[in-house]
Amino acid sequence: MHTFVTVRARSFGATLMCGLGLLLPPGCGDDGPSGASGESSGAATTAGTGPGSGTADATGTDATASAGSEGGVDSTGDDTSGDTTGGPVDVDCDGVTIESPLGSLPELAAVTGIVRGRGVELRFEPVDDALDYRVYVLPSADAVDDANGLHVQDAIYRCAGDRPAIDLPYSQNGYLTVDVQSTGELAGYTRVDDDAILGHVYTLDGPDRVPVYRLGSPAADHDGQCFGGRTANTRSLRYTADADEREALLDQGWRDDGVAFWTASDAARQVHAATDGEPWMYWSSEAELAARGAGEPVFAVLDAPAEGTVPLHRFWMVPCGGIAHDVLSAGASRLRRDSLEGQQPLWRLDWPDLQPDQVLVVEALDAGCPFQGHLAADAVAPTGNAQAFVTIDDVRAASPTGEVFVNGQHDPASSPQPIARSYVCPQIGATESFDVLETFDDPLGLAQVDLESHGGWDLYLENERLTATFYSLEPEAWSVDSVMGELWVSYADWASDTNGKFRLTPKTTGQVGTDSFVHATVEVDLFSTGRRYPQLWVSSAPAPVQDNMADAVTINLQTFGAWATGLEIQRCDHRYWDVNDQCPLFPTQHEDFSDAPWPAQPFVSDLTGSGVRTRLDLWVSSDRAYAFIDGQPHGCVEYDGLLPAGEVTVTYGDTLYHSGVDEPVVGTDYLDFLREYQLTQTRRHVDNFGFSSGLSAPAWDHTRLPCATSLP
Repeated sequence: MHTFVTVRARSFGATLMCGLGLLLPPGCGDDGPSGASGESSGAATTAGTGPGSGTADATGTDATASAGSEGGVDSTGDDTSGDTTGGPVDVDCDGVTIESPLGSLPELAAVTGIVRGRGVELRFEPVDDALDYRVYVLPSADAVDDANGLHVQDAIYRCAGDRPAIDLPYSQNGYLTVDVQSTGELAGYTRVDDDAILGHVYTLDGPDRVPVYRLGSPAADHDGQCFGGRTANTRSLRYTADADEREALLDQGWRDDGVAFWTASDAARQVHAATDGEPWMYWSSEAELAARGAGEPVFAVLDAPAEGTVPLHRFWMVPCGGIAHDVLSAGASRLRRDSLEGQQPLWRLDWPDLQPDQVLVVEALDAGCPFQGHLAADAVAPTGNAQAFVTIDDVRAASPTGEVFVNGQHDPASSPQPIARSYVCPQIGATESFDVLETFDDPLGLAQVDLESHGGWDLYLENERLTATFYSLEPEAWSVDSVMGELWVSYADWASDTNGKFRLTPKTTGQVGTDSFVHATVEVDLFSTGRRYPQLWVSSAPAPVQDNMADAVTINLQTFGAWATGLEIQRCDHRYWDVNDQCPLFPTQHEDFSDAPWPAQPFVSDLTGSGVRTRLDLWVSSDRAYAFIDGQPHGCVEYDGLLPAGEVTVTYGDTLYHSGVDEPVVGTDYLDFLREYQLTQTRRHVDNFGFSSGLSAPAWDHTRLPCATSLP
């Protein structure tokens, strides 16, 4: 028996869903705030204003932010109108009456959408105790079976999956490289449980609320530097409600983590700080105030809970190579992520196949989505060390309910049930303006044009627009085609012990010059180790670029390494590139124990995960390159002769190298999904791959994020 809920959706601000009228989340009221939530404790950056000129943003940016906004959402209030990644848009079912057969649950707060063509990326405030999230099309009543838990006949769910993060405290090679504590002796005072909550704050903006910003110190010894023991929170952190101070610190190269939380304008409980020595501390209790003194008053918080507030938790972190410092986390979900890290769900979802007037259901779940097999565009029998590739139809036929969990990463027997639910109505948006843009809405129709066998396969494919090549394939273990409005690339490296690669290049070429840029873009899930990672190339070589690059110059943008993942810019000057023969890379990132300051870059690992895409943008001229991740500036290069002026190709690439011995996967305990279900094969989700040429440089603040000017 189904209990129908009539949802007469209303728009609160720009993006907050408030419709069921039961157990409303903070902000669901006539004057309730709205927001967009990200993965880290904050990620809006002002080192540059986004990819900038040359393309049209058809997605809109009408939204305010929630604590920890990231990726195209500028929670600082800075102008992002030139950001071609698109900002959050209204996904409310404004004025639409929804007859839902799903019953009543608490709602998710601050659900926002970034719409690009037929796809939408959904972001939201985390739900305490949620172990996964999913999105699917609102079902008809006859498809719903709630007799033994909720099941929807033939539903396709897109799941969030886990962030592949290290567990804290973290030990590596026998050394405790990151320690975390909330009680105990620190700098002459013994902290107790009652000290661990500084007061009460808001995670959403609203009337009479004051933003508290978070910034990361650039000092060379102010972050973890031992065996990958680094998170967004191992950086020494400054919290301030002073906008002028924030701007001054940004000008000094501090990392901009955006708004950490909001406090009430009439809050009276003072938070004090000491950030001029070691450790960096924040305190508010009378006992600690008596022991330490007033220090520096930095902002005030509410002394008691109020409607819509969460506790402001405090713990301290001791990173190897850095200094001990306090971290402030607004609410239980952020405390759990910040202090424990580990494999916790992403706070993002993708739905790449929007249809007109479609209503989507967004749910927080009490268990992880089940792994149902290695989903691919084509069914492939198990071969070598590779498991079978199965299609959506295969999984549906094998399920008693026909339910399919795309990006299910957990126990195949898991039957997750919703604990919170919202309804959203994102509308199909205009396609961004690029000279070439592959949106993968239709089958590719790639045909084989060559096959070279050396035990493994080198496979050459093409259609009228694209060339595609696989290298060192396990014979037969490959699949590449459009599924649900995105490209699924699946393959296995030969014998799980070779240098497998995939390359996709448009046949249309671009042009670069001294002040004439190519802007290349792709959305892809960025899970990475030192043996599996995605790439974006701009090259003077014709396709297939991998075969022709020894006679050309190629710029390679790639994520690399497991936690903490980097984003590299390499230059291949008339030489071959391979997984075990990397090209020289520009020093755009901090090297462990270097005396150089930490660049004001987003923490890349917070943007990685399997099955949920992140956008990469690479702008290249004959003497400059600019790299963005999720709309945020990451690194730039100024180098004479970077690329020869003239014709260039753009290539999306992927690697899978000696997969069976992928050290972070087989030798650690934080990459469970890859180790248990995807060790010897891979699948990438790819969308919105393209480029334009003849463009001016993107907006970039070279003072806050300077360019590299030399190669090692």
